[in-house]
Amino acid sequence: MMTDEALEQIRIYLSRTGKHARYQQLPEFLPEPVRRNFRVRATRLDAQRYAWFSSRVDLRDKTVIEIGANGGYFTLRMARDHRARVIAYEPFEAHAGLIRLFSEITGLEDRITLRQTPVTLASIDALPRADVLVFLNVLQHAGHDFDDPLTPDRWRAFAVSYLNKLTRIAPVMVFQTGYTLGGSAGRICEDRKIIPFTRSLLIESGWNPKRHGLLMRYPLNDREAVYRDMPADTPWPPPLSNTFANRLTNRIRHLVRFSRPVTTLRFAQRPLIICEAK
Repeated sequence: MMTDEALEQIRIYLSRTGKHARYQQLPEFLPEPVRRNFRVRATRLDAQRYAWFSSRVDLRDKTVIEIGANGGYFTLRMARDHRARVIAYEPFEAHAGLIRLFSEITGLEDRITLRQTPVTLASIDALPRADVLVFLNVLQHAGHDFDDPLTPDRWRAFAVSYLNKLTRIAPVMVFQTGYTLGGSAGRICEDRKIIPFTRSLLIESGWNPKRHGLLMRYPLNDREAVYRDMPADTPWPPPLSNTFANRLTNRIRHLVRFSRPVTTLRFAQRPLIICEAK
């Protein structure tokens, strides 16, 4: 039941500031008072990314672990749309609070287990076994939001160890990462090498990349963005970043970003990868 107290608590959580604040859009099926009273300028193509991987991974009645669940968009949708049993790890209080509240007001609390703690390299072995891992745009924050401080030259060795441990937790993983350490502390790899870099990272870690989702067109409106399946040997940069039309679109979107939320070209370049443990 939606109460004034719950609405006020949502307002408090959404008003928190920080690097990851208001990062995700609100689930479309939240009660009307929530949707009417709150707007989040999310710019991470949550609905589009979810549409791509949820139609390619069997989530029905599966046990899913989401590492770094933020405000719970993917956790809530997997639990509602596919009756998945989701264990959501989210260390930040405001984000965890939103997941807890949204689970309660949508009646999904029996399908969602919230654990307000980071998943560190040392704690991976204690994770419960699952059918699917969802691990999206978290690993580049290692050394900043969790685990000991890292430099870009040490990040890859850490990432290989981390991802390798995850092969013993679930046989399937949906993966995406950023390529700037901590969001601002140095490049992890060159833009033109993102796809081969990410594939080699996963393979070295004991994962077999099976499907790759990429945005092939960078539209003026985020709602028009669609992830497409691309073969493993897709050259980088793909058409998304090397056409005049996309560069012009990026410039136009930059000019209007203060009037409506837009996804940056840099985020749009990140591939989504479904992989299987070897």
